[in-house]
Amino acid sequence: ARGEKCLLYCGEATGKEILKGLRYKGIDIGGALARGAVVATQGTTTRDARKGFSPEEQIAFYHSAAGIAGSEKYTGLRLCVDMSFALGKDVPRERFLEYQRKLSSFLAGEKCLCMCLHGLTDSPADMLLDALRTHPFVIHKGRLAGNFYFVPLTGETGKIEAGQMLERRLDHLVERHDQLARIQRQALR
Repeated sequence: ARGEKCLLYCGEATGKEILKGLRYKGIDIGGALARGAVVATQGTTTRDARKGFSPEEQIAFYHSAAGIAGSEKYTGLRLCVDMSFALGKDVPRERFLEYQRKLSSFLAGEKCLCMCLHGLTDSPADMLLDALRTHPFVIHKGRLAGNFYFVPLTGETGKIEAGQMLERRLDHLVERHDQLARIQRQALR
């Protein structure tokens, strides 16, 4: 990272796998861990058996981590968050969308980037579709792709407005048509 502090917020097994992958790519993880440039943490628990998952407490944890990174003279914070670990298994869909909205708002106001890890078997498909719509980029099968399904969350409830979704999908149809037309013109040359 370009002078940024990296925070892995995940379970122990996932954290080990991420660090192993970074080592494999030639990154000096031992040195980064020793300097505090990479921190693997399970953070504070933001799940209370009585109240359930708290998006506010989770974002407060990230905000604190960003403040610490700044005070340590890092240029920003990079988060890698295992969503099944952060949210737990039984978070209601409304709380998940609230968390996504608060996370997006937090990221917009901080010198911070976040990579959210979503296991395809860790959450119900409807929540994963919601996640797909709330991320501008997706890494799947080893490829980083711009996400044309992305629709920014709006309003207090963080709902995806049907009008926004319709406009994005229509724009995508036009973009796809233009791409195919370019390919056909190039093939005819």
